[in-house]
Amino acid sequence: MNLLHLEDAVDDNPQALSLLSLHERDSQTLKKYIGGMQFCLKRVLQASEETSSSLRALAQHLHAFEQQPFHIAQENTSLIDILHDIAKYSEEMSSIYQVMCTQIGDNVTSAVNRFLQNDLEEMSGFTEMVARNRAEYEASLNKYLKLSKKRDSDKLVAECRTELETAQHRLELASLQHYSNLNTLQYSRSSAILEPLAGLLACHRTHFSVGQSTAEQAKDIANVADSVVAASTSKRNNYMQYTAQKTSALEQSAHKMREAQDDIPPETNLSTKMGYVLQRFKPSVLSGAKWEKGYLSIVSENLMWQGGNDIACSSLLDLQTDVKVTASEADDRRFVFAVSKSNRVFTFQAFSYKEQLEWISAINNASKIANSGTPAQSPALSAPSKTFEPDRSIEFEITEGIEKLGSSLPEESFVKIDSDGNLERKNPFASTETDNDDYDVRFLGSMQVNSDVGSSVILEAIRQVMAARAIKNVFKVAETKIRINIKGFCTIEQSDDSIRCYFPLSDIASWSVHPDNSRMFGIITRKTTDNGRLFHCHIFEANNCAQEIQKSLEKNTQIAYQRVLEAQAAERMKEKEILMENIANLPDRTPSEPSETDPEISASEG
Repeated sequence: MNLLHLEDAVDDNPQALSLLSLHERDSQTLKKYIGGMQFCLKRVLQASEETSSSLRALAQHLHAFEQQPFHIAQENTSLIDILHDIAKYSEEMSSIYQVMCTQIGDNVTSAVNRFLQNDLEEMSGFTEMVARNRAEYEASLNKYLKLSKKRDSDKLVAECRTELETAQHRLELASLQHYSNLNTLQYSRSSAILEPLAGLLACHRTHFSVGQSTAEQAKDIANVADSVVAASTSKRNNYMQYTAQKTSALEQSAHKMREAQDDIPPETNLSTKMGYVLQRFKPSVLSGAKWEKGYLSIVSENLMWQGGNDIACSSLLDLQTDVKVTASEADDRRFVFAVSKSNRVFTFQAFSYKEQLEWISAINNASKIANSGTPAQSPALSAPSKTFEPDRSIEFEITEGIEKLGSSLPEESFVKIDSDGNLERKNPFASTETDNDDYDVRFLGSMQVNSDVGSSVILEAIRQVMAARAIKNVFKVAETKIRINIKGFCTIEQSDDSIRCYFPLSDIASWSVHPDNSRMFGIITRKTTDNGRLFHCHIFEANNCAQEIQKSLEKNTQIAYQRVLEAQAAERMKEKEILMENIANLPDRTPSEPSETDPEISASEG
């Protein structure tokens, strides 16, 4: 190893100065290299911190899956369980990465920073100081050498000599320290580079050793996830195969129907019809007439219309008296017909000549039936639904629509024992008995349905209830309060806080919020009768967002289910304790008193 000789710091020479220059350039090169390594290690630390933060964010996102407002009902129990396991694994890995970040900050980047600041920065300071002292020495030397032998006094010569010696002494001290630091740097170069890297390797070794058990858990979770993915992929492939066959069959059927469409004469005996048409709206000052697509239907002697952004259909006019339907030539369009009554005119455009004739015939026939007093056939009769039946009425009063369907609270729910051991009445839905969630709502209607699963059933019920209210001009709504807790769902009289209707959570099959109107929601309840189980859908409108009501139902249902599981576990534990106690109380049988029924002893005695 080429080291600087300390003697050269006192009596320097060109060779020593050249070697000193090489050592100084090496120190600058080492400083630049260590600075680059410091940048890389900071990136490693930032990447570990970002990994920890990303894993924590991923865990929060996975936990939030079950709160997502999916409108299509699906069995997600296994998926939710797997997501919870992966979220727990992500949280554990985030904590492990956070520990590694702390270790890297304490043992790696701090060592690099310390070497740069304490050693290399000090080296640069000594280099500058030696250069400055050398310049002062050279200036003192030149000043001393320029003194005149005749003109300058001995006192001035003595002062210049003292100044020269002082400058030389400072240069020698600084050079000695500088030479010593440069030589020390040659020995500490390897340790300065390897110490932080060894610390990084130790951090990684600790990280992977701590995370080994977590990695084993990840292997089990991955196996479960792979099995679920395989099952889901198999189902998807089967459905895609079925869809391909079904699509081909439907395409061929639709093609045949289009080819035969012109050969099928229009149905002129219809009294009910529904379908999409275009409606003409009055022109504005700056633009012409506007045509908008909507759903036109004939329901209960009323012509109903539902626009593209409407939640439910509304009544345009009743078809009882003085209704005229004729073909029209509005805006020079084809397949146009106009429906007029008194001073009101509605202009529509069908999608074909056949549909135009059918609409004209259907509206005329429905008007004739309405005038003759014969009830018109409901559109639901021509296309019966699996979920709704046309002869089921809709109740708009809360006393008729929901209270008569509710269950009675069990007698023990109203009884509790006071501090003196006396029985007294209680209200299990009172605010002091349990955690209640209260919401002010308006009851819109209730109707019987044939299914208790799926948000589509509730959405269709909302549409039919709103349509029925529009047809019958029902504008009055019943103001009430609903209260939800782990016991059930009930309506509360606002004046005296009494229970008007009660449904236990076990009788509430499903609930959903309307996707386009967050204040409107519905619940489907079950009721067991002599004729079997009946399902009813009850529609409400909340004062605020109905999502809070949906979350309350989900929360209380989960709590109630958990308590049922805990009660069952406690009951099984109690049965086990009784069984063990009975076994312990059995009499012991000694060898000298054999059982009379012991087959071996009986055989030997025989």
